[in-house]
Formats: sequence, C-alpha cells, structure tokens
Amino acid sequence: MDGKCGTMVIHLIGERTYWDEDTFWWYGHWRIISGTGELRNIHGQGTWWGPGYEGPDVPGDRPDIYYEGEIYFN
Repeated sequence: MDGKCGTMVIHLIGERTYWDEDTFWWYGHWRIISGTGELRNIHGQGTWWGPGYEGPDVPGDRPDIYYEGEIYFN
C-alpha cells in the first residue's frame, strides 16, 4: 500500500444477489479491521461486487471481483 510494509486484516461481508444457470452475482461491503508495521494506522471501507461461483468444490475459473472505497493512513 503506497510503498509501505505491513499486513492488514479486511472484514468482508457479502451475499449472492442474483443468479441464473450460468452466473452468480455477489455484492458486499469491506472494512479494514487492523494493520501491522507501517500499516498499523490504516483504515478504510467500501463495497465489492462481481460474478461468483457456486462454491469451493465446484471446478472452474475464479472470476474477477471489483471493489471501490477509501483507504486512509494516519
């Protein structure tokens, strides 16, 4: 993140909002819970969305997930 070193924990909440035979769509919110190192004062939140898959045991490609929001460093 902006050339800084450390780790961060992001909490994701989502739900499957639409599906048909071929496509599952997901939508949710994310929030940064904590950070370490140079990211210890990071915080932010936003939304994410994108096509999904039925579950971890279902073969196939993993689709892209899109996200937006704001991230701040103190």
